[in-house]
Amino acid sequence: MLGPDDIIFLQGGGNHGNMYSFHEMYRREIIQTFKSNRIVLFPQTYYFSDDPEGKKQAEISRNIYSSHPDLILAFRDRMSYSLAKNAYTDNTVVFCPDMVLYLTGRFEKKNNPESDIVVLFRAGKEAKYQPNEKKPVIQKLSEKYTLTFNNHTAKVKVTKDNRYSLVKSQVELYAGSDVVLTDKLHGAIFAILTGTPCVMLSTFNHKLKEFYKIFENTDGYYFADTLDEVPDLVDKAYKTKHCVNPDFLSFYKNFSDIIKREGK
Repeated sequence: MLGPDDIIFLQGGGNHGNMYSFHEMYRREIIQTFKSNRIVLFPQTYYFSDDPEGKKQAEISRNIYSSHPDLILAFRDRMSYSLAKNAYTDNTVVFCPDMVLYLTGRFEKKNNPESDIVVLFRAGKEAKYQPNEKKPVIQKLSEKYTLTFNNHTAKVKVTKDNRYSLVKSQVELYAGSDVVLTDKLHGAIFAILTGTPCVMLSTFNHKLKEFYKIFENTDGYYFADTLDEVPDLVDKAYKTKHCVNPDFLSFYKNFSDIIKREGK
């Protein structure tokens, strides 16, 4: 039974907006239904398409969100934070890196990598470059490096009994490579958690590029706006054996303090 002092937490990720409309509609329903409870949205990417439908959906979300008296919204990159700050003027909007980065520094990079490059590419609607466009780059890299392709899809049903080992195997895969090449945020996150050099490839929107900007002053992390840039950046990343990440604890402490404050 939900009590008046209970806090509702909504999952973070990359589905705030009209690209994954089911998630946004689900959030709207919760926000409209539980107006007596504090609701906290964990760090998200803000993205509504720049067309009539996107603008319409952004306005619907703005009206519903503003109707809640105690709604805290966190966004995980500076552009998303800025857009949300302008959109949700009646709510508390916070900048906070993706929650999983709280685990930064808790995983060790392997001293003797088992793979030169782990490649994780997307092929869906968020991809800027489709598989046939990436193929020449992959061919060029394969002439110089050993490539391991990954897709983050479990080959077995995920249960409470095996979920830890499945995630652990993914961490070990990235920790055991020299470089990660990816256009997926999940791939970049696994690289960063393990301190593995990473080349991030542009996607159709700002999600990955804005995420990269948090790390652009860290040796070993690079961003490719075009496919032509990838081979040289991979070579640069390969020369970096381990990345030292920024400290994010101050952001999480600020977020935690805002959640725990007295009600409005």
